[in-house]
Parts: sequence; structure tokens; C-alpha cells
Amino acid sequence: MYPPTLQRSAAEGVAKLFADLDEAVPHISERLRRWLESVFGPAALEEVFMRPDAFPLLLFPWWFEQSVREPDPSLHEDLSTSSISGYLYIRLIDNLMDGDAPADVGVLPALSVLHTRFTDPFHERFAPFHPFWEDFRTIWFDTAEVTLHDAALASIEREQFEAVSARKTGAAKIPLAAAAHAVGRPDLLPDWYRLVERFGCWHQMMNDLFGWRKDLRNGSTTYLLSEGRRVTHSPESLESWFANQGFDWAVEQLDAWMSELQVIGDRLGSPAVLTYLNVRKALLHDQAARVRSGLRALAELERVVGLSDARTVPGQDR
Repeated sequence: MYPPTLQRSAAEGVAKLFADLDEAVPHISERLRRWLESVFGPAALEEVFMRPDAFPLLLFPWWFEQSVREPDPSLHEDLSTSSISGYLYIRLIDNLMDGDAPADVGVLPALSVLHTRFTDPFHERFAPFHPFWEDFRTIWFDTAEVTLHDAALASIEREQFEAVSARKTGAAKIPLAAAAHAVGRPDLLPDWYRLVERFGCWHQMMNDLFGWRKDLRNGSTTYLLSEGRRVTHSPESLESWFANQGFDWAVEQLDAWMSELQVIGDRLGSPAVLTYLNVRKALLHDQAARVRSGLRALAELERVVGLSDARTVPGQDR
């Protein structure tokens, strides 16, 4: 899914990022590396962003430029450095806001460094009053606003999910805007922004679906759990709803958003986008089939246990 040229650009961007950090802020660099390993494991950082189930942060600007001209590797090295730095900046803040482990407060000084490396490539490419910066401010401020709004929601309905929760990935529009301004085609951005927004819905729901038990345990508010709580009255009945109805309901929502995404991808005229969407849909349904198999086994176990309990004669327990 990731062209070799983009893979090389991403790897070079990460190498340059940490070479700069090792030289300028060695203590922060060392602490940041430890935090990254605790979050992502020992994999190379650029590989984390290119996993099949990852949000396609690096692909959006690549697809855009590819639809206009042959992609410039140096542009995508810069965008990879920026995007990965920006993601880590947001991820560290999210971990601390969510009370999610690992959230090492000792890494907080790295925020200033990550934010600087996030914006540096844009300063190098766009003059202070270039139109890109208006796009940057609008998108960056909106992402911060909806993240705080989402954290305050006690229950989420579909309209709120689409308008607030799924927009937390809206910062992905920034490298997209940078690519569009770099090639002189910002007029194409509205449809590409729509792609990011709808994929944000799809990706957030997928995370909520396969992370529902952790979210339930942590008391997190998600659209999926909110839907379950609207029709159930206890954690036990919520788990039963998920097994019997909720899982299939969530997959139906994902399929509906995927159909919208495919229409958008077709309108963009990008074969690469459509290929990617087809791969993600297939991966979802493969994973869903495995989960359904487990849910059926659990339901059968509960049925057998229920029959066994019903046959027990009071007073004859052993």
C-alpha cells in the first residue's frame, strides 16, 4: 500500500528527526525514545505509520500529489518528518488527557521540540503570509477544539460523532494542504478534505469496535458504547448487546461509511485511493469474521452452562 519511494522518504525523515534531536536535545531524545518503545514496541517508527491498519497519515498528501504530478520525494521527506512529529505531539497529550498508560509526564518537555519539528518544514517552504498558513491555523485550532469537546461528552450520538469525535483526526488535513499549496492546486482541497473527514469516521469507529472492552473497562465515552447504553442498563447487558447485536451494528456503520468513501475516491479520480479503500474493507471483514467466530463460541458456552444450571436439582449440588 505504501510505494517504495514514500517508504524511503518516511525512513529518511525519521532518521533526520532523531539525528537532529540527538544533537540538539540529547536528554529529551533519549527519554522520547524510551516512551516511543513503551507505546509502539521495538519497531522502527516509520513502520508503525505504514502498518496495514494504521491511519493513512502519510498517504493522503502522497495521493494528492500523485493525482496532479509525479511525487517529489524531498517534499514527502519533509511532510513525513512533520506529520510524525505532529502525531507524537498529539498522542502524548491524548495519553495524558485520557489517563492512558503509558503516559510518562517526564516526556512533557519533548512537546516543545515535537511541535517545532512539526512546523519547521512548513516554515521552510511557505513564507509568513502564504495562504497555507490560514489553512494551517484553521485546521490546527479546530483539531484542538474538537479534542477538548469530545473529552467532555458523557454520551455520543451519530451527529456528534461525525461533527466532533471523528474530527479529532482532522490534523491530517495539514500535510494535505501543504502538498496542495506546494503543487499550486489548493482548489482541489475540498473533496480531499471530505475524504479525510469520512475516513476519520471510519477509522474512529473501527478503533472503538475492536477496543470496546478496554473502553468499557476505562469508563471511556464512545459512539459505540453510547449506542449500547441507550438500549441496555448494566455492564453485563451491554456485553450481551455487543455480542448479539452491537458488533454487527458497528460493522454495518463501517460499511456505510466505506461506501461513501468509495464514492469520494471515485470522484477524486485516484486509483490508489480506491485500491487502498478496498484493501482496508477486506481487512475489516477478515478481522470481523474471526471475532464473530469467537462470539459464536461464547454464545454456545453460555447456552451450555445455562442448560446445565437449569438441570441442577436444588439440594443435590455436590
